[in-house]
Amino acid sequence: MPHPGISIDEVKFIHRMAIEAFGGDPSERADTDDNINANIAGAEMSAYYRSGSQTGNVLHVAAELFFNFAKKRHSFVDGNKRVGWSVMDHYFRKNGLQIIAIFDDARSLADGVAIGTNTPDDIIEWLAANGRLVAYIPPVKEPLRDMDIG
Repeated sequence: MPHPGISIDEVKFIHRMAIEAFGGDPSERADTDDNINANIAGAEMSAYYRSGSQTGNVLHVAAELFFNFAKKRHSFVDGNKRVGWSVMDHYFRKNGLQIIAIFDDARSLADGVAIGTNTPDDIIEWLAANGRLVAYIPPVKEPLRDMDIG
């Protein structure tokens, strides 16, 4: 089964960046670390069963991560939808993919997850729509050259 390879520290960093960028309460719940671990483990297990294969797959794991963080187990006082979306995006990038979406469409999906009208299957269907997942090519950082330093 593909392990998401996402750590508690990465999720907390994603939360901190989301709160800094968009505002909100930065507080963690008393059981934040347990919830983060449960969300990751639950995504792995659900993807294994839902995908119908022995290994699960990237799309199923990503959808389950989003759903778990945004709906199932809130790890933070505020920003759980943003964390869910961002963890899913982070997971895709670690696996060579990125999401291409219109903001309002993505927000509609996330709102549906948060209120319980969108399931992991709906997330998968939304992501699988033509052109929403593309290859991720990380930006290349050019090394500094002695002559470039003033």
